[in-house]
Amino acid sequence: LHNGHLDLIRRAIEEANGGYTAIFIGSADGTQDARNPFTYLQRTDMLMKSLVDYTGLYSIHAVHDNPSDDAWVSQIEYVLNIINASLDKPVRKYKAVVCDKDVFTKKSNDLFLRIPGCEIVRIDDQYGLNATDIRKKLYLDKVSIDSLNEVPHGTKTSFI
Repeated sequence: LHNGHLDLIRRAIEEANGGYTAIFIGSADGTQDARNPFTYLQRTDMLMKSLVDYTGLYSIHAVHDNPSDDAWVSQIEYVLNIINASLDKPVRKYKAVVCDKDVFTKKSNDLFLRIPGCEIVRIDDQYGLNATDIRKKLYLDKVSIDSLNEVPHGTKTSFI
């Protein structure tokens, strides 16, 4: 979790204008490694600590690695259906607030268009941060997460 992710999530909550915001965390079933240095539970904890001003306006959901784009879309739709079943007024339209950092991210983000009633709200990258660079600092350069300016205060509980 870095400041760019946090900005994106805050914008999504604000875009919902008091409505419901679902936050999806990918690779939730993956093992801890250099690509995913934090577990799903650790990332959830970081988010909750970083979003204390927004408590009650969002929920966090695991997204597992899937063998295909179709399986990924089905998993997101399944979670949205569960959320809708719990709401007093079910939602029929969704907004996916995304940041297209590169062609690969854009391709992944475009999968939201397969979800009926979903529109994509694309925001500009305000920070120019790259999670790969941050992981390199943590694992190869052995920099403490507490000393990184690129990450929000809520992540500054060393899990490593």
